[in-house]
Amino acid sequence: MPAFHSAVLFLFALSASAGEIAVSMGWGAKSVQTGAQRVSVSSRSAVLVNAGGNFFNIGAAAIGWEVPLAIGGPQRAAVFGSGNQAVVSADSVSFAFTPGLRLRVLPVSPLTPWVSLGAGGARVNQAMAGTGPTASVRSSTAFRFASSVAGGVDFKPLPALLLRAELRNFRYSLPNVPDASRNSLLFLAGVGIRF
Repeated sequence: MPAFHSAVLFLFALSASAGEIAVSMGWGAKSVQTGAQRVSVSSRSAVLVNAGGNFFNIGAAAIGWEVPLAIGGPQRAAVFGSGNQAVVSADSVSFAFTPGLRLRVLPVSPLTPWVSLGAGGARVNQAMAGTGPTASVRSSTAFRFASSVAGGVDFKPLPALLLRAELRNFRYSLPNVPDASRNSLLFLAGVGIRF
């Protein structure tokens, strides 16, 4: 009989927890690391679709899951070396998918802060070019391991509606430089449906 009670409590905890689907839009700040070279990159917009819910809701806090899918984001660039020996590397993420865990504080409050941590993959585009007289351009696209760390706040003006503001950082490795990793920091705001 104790196993039955545990199962009932577990199902009650899951059913008492709200889930949501949110769509956010935002932008990422460009990043340029240079020596003596000048590199031009752009800040690009991003769209984030995120589904989530709670495993356990203990009143003051809730532990749950999220499945974020980010499309787009800022470009990154770096210059390695100097003069005729310099190599310019530019990269961007087409999409990133990093399911993970989320901790919410005061989940039943109209204003709910949260943090999350996830891991998955990203489709990374990279172009590298030399600056010497025999310079060549090498482009590649690869699916790479990616992780994400995020924090934000949900405002719930109505029972079935949420407004979200978040800061999310994706970390990924580069196709042509596997030991190098980059950060893609996104500032996002959006709307969601709670169920």
